[in-house]
Amino acid sequence: MTSVLKHRIIGAIFLLSLSVIFIPMFFDGEAPRWLNMYSSAMPSAPQFPDIKKPLVEPSLQENTRALAITPHQTERLSWLRFNSKKSDEKPELVTQECWSVRLGSFVKREDALALQAQLQENGFPAYLREIPRTRFIAVFAGPELLRDTAEDMLKTIKDKLGVEGTLVEFDPLA
Repeated sequence: MTSVLKHRIIGAIFLLSLSVIFIPMFFDGEAPRWLNMYSSAMPSAPQFPDIKKPLVEPSLQENTRALAITPHQTERLSWLRFNSKKSDEKPELVTQECWSVRLGSFVKREDALALQAQLQENGFPAYLREIPRTRFIAVFAGPELLRDTAEDMLKTIKDKLGVEGTLVEFDPLA
């Protein structure tokens, strides 16, 4: 038997075995059970409701308490306002955008604290956030209620300290 004839017989057997596997799929509409043992059944994507970031109007009154990060932020922003008369009610939430300036991400906490201290020495409100599922610590300046004010802060930081940054939306719950 010549090698050409052997190759043709092997090719014919290969095509015949492929047709035995795949032709039933076209006629039955589903694959054989043994072929499905390697596939995974992935559930459909969950439906999430639209959630806006809750913030409260920045007015502080006698009958309210403010939850804030620093005293500087207490003057400009309060996250939740609690009515002291009715303790069984949920806090009143108001949605409002706020802006921060992201100035860098660091692996070493000392480097992040040094930049935060440098910002605070120059009069900028600064805070740190750990980035989830990473080892990085991000340094932010702000937050500001108005985007224009945050953009002005970004330009001032760049001119005064020479640190580049990006404008990001402030998330008090992160």
